[in-house]
Amino acid sequence: MSHYQIGIQPHVTLVNYDHPQALEDEYGGWVSRKMVKDFIQYADVCFREFGDRVQYWTTVNEPNIFGDGSYDTGIAPPRRCSPPFGVTNCSRGNSSTEPYMVVHHILLAHASVVRLYRKNYQARQHGFIGLTVYAYFSVPFTEAKEDIIATQRANDFLFGW
Repeated sequence: MSHYQIGIQPHVTLVNYDHPQALEDEYGGWVSRKMVKDFIQYADVCFREFGDRVQYWTTVNEPNIFGDGSYDTGIAPPRRCSPPFGVTNCSRGNSSTEPYMVVHHILLAHASVVRLYRKNYQARQHGFIGLTVYAYFSVPFTEAKEDIIATQRANDFLFGW
């Protein structure tokens, strides 16, 4: 019995907070614009080899969180950060510039890979492609005044509204 017969469809995320160590060592990974070209080549292989079985593609998972956690605060690999922003022992990186460079490169890579998929694969594979952004927001559980007030307090705390 195939996964289609039981209603399970794979949803592939091409990048989820990691990349090959060799690319980090060679040119700094997402800090470098070179990563865009390598990501396009990687995605092309994935679309070609797995596109007959995968209909749902996510290029990059939560680039907003990746940029912050990996290149500003340094709490996630590759743990690049600089004082006073880093919350770990920062030995390399620049928290003032690298998070922005990284997310810029990720967005360039995302746009390029979406263009590649739509041009070369989507017509015959009939798939969908997108990006996952980490977002949250509170809504009242009920229309009770207490729930509305609690929700407003939570949103004020999270977003400063």
